Amino acid sequence: MNQKKTEIIEKAIHLFATEGFHPTSIQDICTVSGISKGAFYLHFDSKDQLLVEIYEYYYDSLHEQVQQVKEQAETPYESFLLQLEAHYETIFKHRDFIIMQLQEQELSTNPAIRSFVTEMKEVRYEWFKKNFTLLYGEEVELCV
Repeated sequence: MNQKKTEIIEKAIHLFATEGFHPTSIQDICTVSGISKGAFYLHFDSKDQLLVEIYEYYYDSLHEQVQQVKEQAETPYESFLLQLEAHYETIFKHRDFIIMQLQEQELSTNPAIRSFVTEMKEVRYEWFKKNFTLLYGEEVELCV
């Protein structure tokens, strides 16, 4: 993803967290990003597509941070702790995204967002399952 698109996404996240998704216009996003509407549409087809890409940006960032620390530890326990730490650091770094999600509960009515979030829940479930299996052995799978 290029730097300008990343900047637009980050500015939009902040606007959505402070002003709300629906009240924020594309012009508002363009103004804080220092771009024209035409430039916005070079990167995104619509505000809804921007929203989907915001979710992808957050989860890609989270996944990248976890992957960076995953192999740094000597034991599964240390690896799990480092991965959890990476999760919390990412949540803190992207707290506007979390605020946006909490404030905009109706975003879950967007089919693309709902599908993406469901997929990410499954990915997180598998992540926990894999880490717990590494920590406690195969018998933990019977409990999950």
